Amino acid sequence: PLNPEEEPNADILRLFTFLGEFMGRAMVDKRIIDIPLSVPFLKMLRSQPLSIDDTKAVRPELHNFLVKALSLVRQKQKLEATMTNEPPEVLKTRINQLQLDGSSIEDLCLDFTLPGHDDIPLKPDGKNISVTIWNLEEYVGRVVHVMLKTSIAPQMAAFRDGFNSVFPIRQMQLFNILELDEMFCGSTQPVTIEMLEAYSVCDHGYTQNSRAVHFLFNIIASMTPTELR
Repeated sequence: PLNPEEEPNADILRLFTFLGEFMGRAMVDKRIIDIPLSVPFLKMLRSQPLSIDDTKAVRPELHNFLVKALSLVRQKQKLEATMTNEPPEVLKTRINQLQLDGSSIEDLCLDFTLPGHDDIPLKPDGKNISVTIWNLEEYVGRVVHVMLKTSIAPQMAAFRDGFNSVFPIRQMQLFNILELDEMFCGSTQPVTIEMLEAYSVCDHGYTQNSRAVHFLFNIIASMTPTELR
């Protein structure tokens, strides 16, 4: 991720442009590339919006924390909705007692910077703004927004420009996520002897009953997806 408040590094953007051109050429030539592509990346390729659910594929531990934090926000909102007749001081005390895994939000010593990247603020002067139970919902929203959008926007724009220079990127919307993954990275479906028999044509004196063909089919069917590549 890059700091959205700073000018992006031109060398990094050139690399993403090249990657886009490379993948676009692979699409044109119908070549499979051995690059692991995440679902959020493929969604962005299709111009699909991302949500907190997509953080799981990028940073699973952070995703788990954000989900727990949102659960705490819901508890706070429930207290605010059900304790309308209580004195404000009582409500405030109850809310301040809410904990995440045995600790209050204040005890976690979080600030408004992207977790793991202290140099990327979630809002102006974010490093000097502490996260509390009272601004936790804003914090979660900003983490998701910066993580999946603003901190990667220049890189994704450069990638799309490179890809589009070789292959019309708008056509990616014709395929779903699974189809795109298979087109770029190949199918992970295991190959069976039945499939080989159904789609193979033997020649030069060989038939599907030939001993050598049986050996070949058995060897191919025993390969892992990595070996099949």
